Amino acid sequence: MSSLISIIPGLFGATVVIFDPIELDKLLKGPDGAVAADMERLGVTAEGIAKELCPVDTGNLRSHIRHATQLDESGQVCGYVGSDVNYTIYPELGTMYQAPQPFLRPAVEQAISATGPGWLGSLVGDL
Repeated sequence: MSSLISIIPGLFGATVVIFDPIELDKLLKGPDGAVAADMERLGVTAEGIAKELCPVDTGNLRSHIRHATQLDESGQVCGYVGSDVNYTIYPELGTMYQAPQPFLRPAVEQAISATGPGWLGSLVGDL
């Protein structure tokens, strides 16, 4: 069990769970915390799915799909999946001449379903 959680006996047979606020902050916002690790795992999975779903003509778009996990300006862990190819938005959202062939949003949705509850599930398992 991590130092994040302390479980102590309470009054009348109850169990008291105490969270260490410093450890909880590291877990939620730290670049090496469990949330960041799960976000990276989700990003890797979503990148792979996006490459499978991506419409292919020359293969340029598919070969430029990437993911990144980083802290934003406010210190929150964020994950990104996308491509730096300037026409990425057109197959994803469509145009007036081409129907949408979404691959990024469905990839993230499928990755979320495939990766399970992540750090929260492991935390609940500790209780």
